[in-house]
Amino acid sequence: MKSQNSPVEVLHVISKKISCDGGKESGKGISKHPLVYLNMGEKDFVICPYCSKYFTIRNQSSSSKK
Repeated sequence: MKSQNSPVEVLHVISKKISCDGGKESGKGISKHPLVYLNMGEKDFVICPYCSKYFTIRNQSSSSKK
């Protein structure tokens, strides 16, 4: 029997405000869901309540170092 807990997909984003519709990024056949808008607020991540994708803010400070 297949486990109910599948690995979470981690997406690195550049904005703390994102949207998710469960789309085709994963290529794993995840069903689409209603479009939701998510805001990380004070945190550096947010998890979609429908598909459990984990969105984390990309560390921009490392790319700006000389």
